[in-house]
Amino acid sequence: MLGKFIFDHLIFCLQKRFNESQRLAICTASQMILGDPRSPKIGLLHGPPGTGKSSTVVAIVEKVLTVSIFNSF
Repeated sequence: MLGKFIFDHLIFCLQKRFNESQRLAICTASQMILGDPRSPKIGLLHGPPGTGKSSTVVAIVEKVLTVSIFNSF
């Protein structure tokens, strides 16, 4: 039950902190990372300074770690 709470909280935070294109990048990148280990793992985030690229990368890492921990239970 705690794992579900953590996962729901992560989704809530993503919806509140990021715009639509950032959420799409977070979901796409985390699916690539967590998906088939034989598939390519390359992506590119681009945009002008101050548009949230670093925050988006941190959110990708946070989501991948959260899902990995959630799946280990």
